[in-house]
Amino acid sequence: MHKPKTLITGVSGFVGTKLARKLLTDGHEVIGVDLKPCKELEGIHDYQFQEVDLTSWNSVDQLKLSGLDHVVHLAAAGVKAAGRQWPICVRVNIEGTANLVRKLLSEVERLEDTTVEREEGSHEFTNIPPLELQTRTPPSAKRVVPLFLYTKTWYEDHLEECEAFRENPYVVTKHAATKWIEALASLYPGSVAIAKVFQVYGPGDDPNNVLSYAARCIKNGEPATFGSGTQLRDWIYIDDFINGLVACLSFENNGLSHFDLGSGELHSLGEMIEILAELTLVGPTSKTSRPQLTFDVTKDRGDSKITDYAQQYPQNWSAMININQGLFHLLSSIV
Repeated sequence: MHKPKTLITGVSGFVGTKLARKLLTDGHEVIGVDLKPCKELEGIHDYQFQEVDLTSWNSVDQLKLSGLDHVVHLAAAGVKAAGRQWPICVRVNIEGTANLVRKLLSEVERLEDTTVEREEGSHEFTNIPPLELQTRTPPSAKRVVPLFLYTKTWYEDHLEECEAFRENPYVVTKHAATKWIEALASLYPGSVAIAKVFQVYGPGDDPNNVLSYAARCIKNGEPATFGSGTQLRDWIYIDDFINGLVACLSFENNGLSHFDLGSGELHSLGEMIEILAELTLVGPTSKTSRPQLTFDVTKDRGDSKITDYAQQYPQNWSAMININQGLFHLLSSIV
């Protein structure tokens, strides 16, 4: 029986670690790629770690891509505000993605050289430079190449209408990388999927994430301050999101496909915080009073009025955990 083999970049991050665990549980072999190993995954059967700096071509060129069924590109800089600086976002999100694309295409070229007969010995992917993708479609391949899955942020679709997004190094550089992946689809003789990510939350996320911060303050009875709380977001619990990524790996159409990974519902931040507060007043560990929660409209960001929600889902997938269940799990994980 064939055991699927999946390479994940950014494997030591919040999403990468959980995706690796899910795939390993489902019987995959997993190759994790990052700058530092993930201690949670060390010693697990069928897991291998490769230390790779995606911003260095010499490092990326050492990747072993033969025999893969999937490549999942999650690595990114600037997801959280603390790392949101132009130089590092450009290097990781644009140059790092370009290096990975170049490596993937060079592997396709190698396979073409060894397994596909060509007229007059021509080579469709010869000498592709790292930052100069050419838009042409290769001939139909007579072999299997790995499905390539890339995650984009929903913010990218609103650059024109939101100045705050245009000033955000993470959003701008991710958008540029998305264009690279779309160009890859015109060159690549296999499947390319772009999954649009909405507001992922859950246990294990950055403690400075707004819902993690809110849950911690509420559970510990500490005062907390937020913006107006009126911004509407499509919140998706981490387990649902991971299952959505796995569903994206199952489609079989060659070429480019787009998927949305969200709940398809909009809830305000204030509503989410209110549910968290209510959850602390019930159950065996319930509190008798709520902490002071302050909502200050002057703290709203420039993107607070922008909304979007998931509409185009992978086949046979939808979010299963509602916000009450997800927030209960998040609150329960706070110690």
